[in-house]
Amino acid sequence: MYQAELESLPRSKLQALQAERLRATLRRIYASNSTYAGHLTRVDPDDVRGVDDIRRLPFLTKETLRQAYPFKLVCAPQSEFTRMHMSSGTTGTPIICPHTQRDVAQWTEIMARCLTAAGVTRDDVIQITPSFGLFNGGFGFHYGASAIGAMIIPIGAGRTQLQLQFMHDLGTTILAGIASYPLRLMEVAEQQGFDFKRDTRLRVGIFGAEIWSDELRKRIESSMGVESFDIIGMTETAGVGMGIDCRMHDGIHIWEDHYLVEIVEPASRWRTVIGANWW
Repeated sequence: MYQAELESLPRSKLQALQAERLRATLRRIYASNSTYAGHLTRVDPDDVRGVDDIRRLPFLTKETLRQAYPFKLVCAPQSEFTRMHMSSGTTGTPIICPHTQRDVAQWTEIMARCLTAAGVTRDDVIQITPSFGLFNGGFGFHYGASAIGAMIIPIGAGRTQLQLQFMHDLGTTILAGIASYPLRLMEVAEQQGFDFKRDTRLRVGIFGAEIWSDELRKRIESSMGVESFDIIGMTETAGVGMGIDCRMHDGIHIWEDHYLVEIVEPASRWRTVIGANWW
């Protein structure tokens, strides 16, 4: 069963862990994939002293990832793959992201953290409305909720009337979905005279995968009677769960022991790493 950590690492220890993991990642790339290593020849892992050194790494663009289809940049043998997900491919060749068992364990950890940050406990019933397929959303929520021990309703996408029925009949307390789906739920609920506040036990909504405004957020919260949380992630980061906002709702927190976030100014290509120079 997942146990939430009571305290964050001190910044100095976190930065040391980040540097250690960055060096380990670079060493793994150099040892496992000559194509990927050739992209990083400007940086010797032993020369990495801190997270700020990520600015020395060349950019890895979307086009580079597309050209690597399906497995040209992987750093594990295919015999270790346990599953895969991919991007939609709507703007070109899709990006394949294979997962080893350790990748799944890491994904489970960060998703459990996200759900815990949103107040989810083993006493909750979580209705997972993102699809279970090549899109990673459904499985990500499933892994996190499983680690916490919450009851899962793995309904996936669509079937809106059944979604409402399950919310009522099964006592759903947590709704997970893409940011626009609550609008469809609200539309059908209005047609049927279904009142979320009266007919369900919903208390939290966790939404992502799309840009949504503060106005939409307020509308969802008002109609459904939930506190909403904004969750982020993408195929290139191995799935949903890279970060989430907390109950202050003043921006998203990134799990910095797993991800390094770099801000790039496109015109000048000025670069800085969150956590390196901002504290």
